[in-house]
Amino acid sequence: MSGIALAVYWNGEKTAVKAAQAMADAAPFRAPDGTYLWVSTGADAAVVYQSMRVTPEAEVERQPFVDRATGVVYAAYARLDGREELIRELTRELERLRAATQPVHEDAPVTDVELVAAAHRRWGDDAPAHLVGDFAYVAYDPRSRRVFAARDPMGLRPLYYLSEPGRLLLATEVAQVLAAPGVLRELDRVALLGHLLQEYRDEARTAYVGIAALPPARALVATPSQTLTRRFWDYDLTRSVRFASEDEYAQAFRDAFATAVKDRLRSDSVVAANLSGGMDSGATVATAGWLRRRGDVQHPRLRTYSFAYEELEDADERHISDLLVSHYGLDAVNVPADDAWPLSSYPALTADVGDPMAIVYQDLIARLARMAHGDRARVIMTSARGDLVVGDAVQDQLGMLLAGRFVDLNADLNHYARWRGIDKVAAVRRLLVRQALGEVTTHPWTLSLRNALRPRPPRPALDPASQAPWVERGAVAELVAGLTASQRSEPQGLGGPGDSALVRRPKRERRKIIDLPSARKMLEWDERFHARFSLEVTDPWSDRRVAELALAMPQWMVQRHAERKRIARRAMRGLMPEDMRTAARKIDPSPLFRRALEERAVGTISHLLADMVTADMGLLDEVALRRHYEDVRAGASDLPGFWPALTLEAWLRAHHVGA
Repeated sequence: MSGIALAVYWNGEKTAVKAAQAMADAAPFRAPDGTYLWVSTGADAAVVYQSMRVTPEAEVERQPFVDRATGVVYAAYARLDGREELIRELTRELERLRAATQPVHEDAPVTDVELVAAAHRRWGDDAPAHLVGDFAYVAYDPRSRRVFAARDPMGLRPLYYLSEPGRLLLATEVAQVLAAPGVLRELDRVALLGHLLQEYRDEARTAYVGIAALPPARALVATPSQTLTRRFWDYDLTRSVRFASEDEYAQAFRDAFATAVKDRLRSDSVVAANLSGGMDSGATVATAGWLRRRGDVQHPRLRTYSFAYEELEDADERHISDLLVSHYGLDAVNVPADDAWPLSSYPALTADVGDPMAIVYQDLIARLARMAHGDRARVIMTSARGDLVVGDAVQDQLGMLLAGRFVDLNADLNHYARWRGIDKVAAVRRLLVRQALGEVTTHPWTLSLRNALRPRPPRPALDPASQAPWVERGAVAELVAGLTASQRSEPQGLGGPGDSALVRRPKRERRKIIDLPSARKMLEWDERFHARFSLEVTDPWSDRRVAELALAMPQWMVQRHAERKRIARRAMRGLMPEDMRTAARKIDPSPLFRRALEERAVGTISHLLADMVTADMGLLDEVALRRHYEDVRAGASDLPGFWPALTLEAWLRAHHVGA
C-alpha cells in the first residue's frame, strides 16, 4: 500500500517539487513509513516514493532508487513474484547495478526496485513483460528527459496521469493528480454516465477530463514532444495444457495456486485474510494454512476475518468457514455485521474525490479493515477474482463431447435439466446444438454472408431500460457517442495446435471474463479503499500464473454444471476439510442490503433522492428514480443501476456541489 508520484515540467519550470509535494500530501495514508523525494538538478522534475514496508526486503529498500551508472531514477509500488528465478536471470545486471549503487550493506537482500532497475538494464522497455507480480512503477531518465511507466497485467496496482504540453503528472491516485497546482477539476460527463450504467469499457477514462488511467498490461512512454501508451503483454491462447488424468490437472492447479498464496504471505506484518464460506476465500485460507503447517512460509502470522450475522442468519457463513478455522487452528476474528448496513456511515464513508465508485457493502468492509489495521496487519488477502478465473460463467459441454468424456457429459446434461426443470432433449438442444450453431453462425465468413443476404439494423450500443430506466435518453446517446473503442488488443492466437473452433470458443470467453472491465474497476476500488486503512491488498486468484494455467486447461476441467468450480474443488483435496470442500458455496448477503433499502437507510436515501445534483446536470430523471425506490420499499426488486445512482449523487454532493 505504498504510493508513487512524478512531476516533470517539459518547459523547464522549476516547480516540480511543489507539485510532487502536493501530490504526496493528498494521500498521506500511503506513507506510514515516510515520504521520500528525488529532485533533478534543474528542479524541473521530481519523483516521490511513499513508503509502507510490507516485505522483509522493504526494510533495506531505498526509494526513489537511482541507478548511478545510467542516472535513471526509479520508484516502484511493487511486490514481485518468482524472485529466485528472476534474480538468477538478472545476476549479471544486479552485480553491475550494486557495484554502481551500493546497497545498505553488502549482504542486503535484493529489493523489488532493484529487480525493476536490473530488468530495465537487461530488457529495456520490454522489462515489464518479464516481471510477475503486482506492480506499478516509473523510471525517469534526466539525461534524455524521458519517462517510462508500467502497470501489472492483472491490474492490482493503479497508475494515473495528466499529460499537458508543458508537463507530465503521474501518481497512484487520481486525487493526487488533482492536488497538483493548476490542475482543473473538470468532470467528464461520459465517465459519470458510464458509472450510472456500469459501463467501463474505456479503461483509460476517469471522472475528470484530461486525467487518464494507465490500463493494466500497458506501458507509458513520455518525452517533451509526446506521450504514448502501448500494451506490453497479453494472454497466450495458443498455450494448451493436457494431462492424462484429472488428478494431474488438480495437482498442477494446486501447485500454481500454492505458489501464488506463498508469494502473498511474504510479509513482516500480520497477514489478514477475508474468509467467507465460499470456495474462493476457502481455497486461499486453506492453502495458507497448509503452507503454514508445512513450514513453507517465512512468515506464518495469519489471521482470518469473517462476517458474523446474529440477526440475519441467512447471510451467515460461519457454519462453513469455522470448519477451516478449526482444522488449521487459525487465529480467527468475527466481524459484527448486522448493523453495518449500506449507507450506515453516510456521509463519513463517501467515495473519495478521485472516483464515484462505492460498492454496496463498503461499510461492512470498512469495519473489517479497521479491525485488521488495529491488529497491526499490513496485508489483506482477498479472493475477488476467483469467480472470474474458475467460475461458472463459462461452460464447455461441446469440449467434453469432442474429448470423449461421455459419462461426464451425461452427468452435466442431467444436472442442467434438473436445474432448469426441462427434459434431457431440451438440455441437449441448449448446451450442445445451440452452442455448435452459435460457433458456426459467429464465424467471420458466416457473418459476412448472413449480413449480405439479410442485413439488420445495428443494435443499440447500450439499452438502460433493463438496469437504469431513469437515465435520460439524451444522456445515453451522449455516452454512446463518447465511448472510445476498447484499447484491449486481440489475444495472441486463437488456440493450441490442433484445437478446433469449438475448443477455442470457451478459452476466448474465459479470457474475456478474467479481464472484465467492471471487475478491474472493482479491484481498483479495493486497493484504493483499503489503502486508507494502511492495508495492502493481495489476491492469489489475480496471480497471472494461475489465470494462464486456467486458460490453458480444457474448460470442461475448470468448471461444469454438475460440479461448480471443479478444478478448485479437486485441487483442494487434502488441503481443505472434506466436509467444507463439498459444502463450500457463496451465500447471498443481500438481506443486509434489503434491510438498508426498506428500513435502516430510508432517511439517507430519501435525502439523496431529493433536489438531486445528477438531475440538475441532465443525467437522470429524479421523479422516475424516486418512483423506483417507492416500488422497492413496497417489495419490488431493485434494479442494478439504483446503487450507482445513489453513490454518484453522494459523491457529487461531497466533492462537486454546484458542478
